[in-house]
Amino acid sequence: MKESYSLTLEIARFDPDTRKSWRQVYRIEAGRILRFTDVFRKINNELDPTLAWNSSCEHAQCGSCSVKINGRPMLACELLVENAVEQFGTTTFAAAGFDGFGGFGVVGCCGGFDGCVAGAFGTLTVAATHTQARYALPKAVAAFKRRYPKVELRIHQGNPTQICEQVLTGEADLGGATEMISEYPDLVSLPVYQWNRCVVVPLKHPLLKETPLTLEKLAEHPIVTYDFAFANRSLVQKAFETRGLKPHVVLSAQDSDVIKTYVELGLGVGILAKMAFDAKRDVTLRAIDASHLFESSTTRLGIKRGAYLRRYAYDFIGTFAPHLPAATVERAVKGQEGSRYEL
Repeated sequence: MKESYSLTLEIARFDPDTRKSWRQVYRIEAGRILRFTDVFRKINNELDPTLAWNSSCEHAQCGSCSVKINGRPMLACELLVENAVEQFGTTTFAAAGFDGFGGFGVVGCCGGFDGCVAGAFGTLTVAATHTQARYALPKAVAAFKRRYPKVELRIHQGNPTQICEQVLTGEADLGGATEMISEYPDLVSLPVYQWNRCVVVPLKHPLLKETPLTLEKLAEHPIVTYDFAFANRSLVQKAFETRGLKPHVVLSAQDSDVIKTYVELGLGVGILAKMAFDAKRDVTLRAIDASHLFESSTTRLGIKRGAYLRRYAYDFIGTFAPHLPAATVERAVKGQEGSRYEL
């Protein structure tokens, strides 16, 4: 009994974005007891990451993996390689889908199989700071989940160093932070957007009368801010040092909401990202624009160099940062010429 077979699969493909259909031939060694869903997955992993098909329960119950093999309707999760060879008397198989187009789709395109917009499945893990996860990512996450309902999206919160380490070790596919990412040579650092800061104070605080606000006046008060704001010579730290000032930081935190809580309690004045202040929600506080005091910061997306990303990961990036099309990101990840990108 043969333990494996050298298979030739001629698979009908369809890309609804371009309306292009074609037949693609794959040659692959497959174990005799592999199911055809396993064969498709093996092709996706080893030969062509764009190959997309549909499957759900993989127990011959839901019918979502229905395909035509040599013209006959089959369940790909039920058909073993050795049974197909015996039934058809060949190791060459023509495969087509029941997707309305007769073709296996392209990862990330609607109307395809596993990679279609509604049918794509898998996991995407994004590591981000609290500020990014709470204030910058929600719209992109909501849009992505509407487009890819079967993809499990995981958000890991951490500080910038933890985020970089998670991406490097493969715990996260993407990392979003302002600090540190560009300092890791094994990470591709892509700019997403620029932002600046505000000073948050309780109602009737004396700083509300300081127009314009100066660093000297700000330094007279205890400060509550991010734990990285005075680390690694950040832009905040450098702004004070340039003026010869040594502000008194009484509390630092990763979480913008924690900073606002302690400002409410009277511990000090807060320095935080402007996006983290919402006048409708933060009714017990007031925000003072501080963009004239500090240089703008750039939030960056970190991806491990040479990493393989599923198409839906590129779509997530494009949703979060529309100025970063998939082709630009792919060139950067592969280290190809022209991959450097700045805002």
